[in-house]
Amino acid sequence: IKTRLGIHDGVMDNCSDQGLLILELAGERKKMDELARKVSLVKGVSSKLIDLRIPKEKKAVKTTSSKKAK
Repeated sequence: IKTRLGIHDGVMDNCSDQGLLILELAGERKKMDELARKVSLVKGVSSKLIDLRIPKEKKAVKTTSSKKAK
């Protein structure tokens, strides 16, 4: 688990039993699938793996012109 974000209602002693947990996973896909399967075995819990990929920005290519302005 690279990053964990938990969101739920409530403050201090009045926390909700329901919420949303977002995990950023690293490593082998097989291990990620296993974790999702095990989490979904917990009563009242559902899990879903989502691949989010941010495309790498292409570097700007600087062009030069041999023509001179008149």
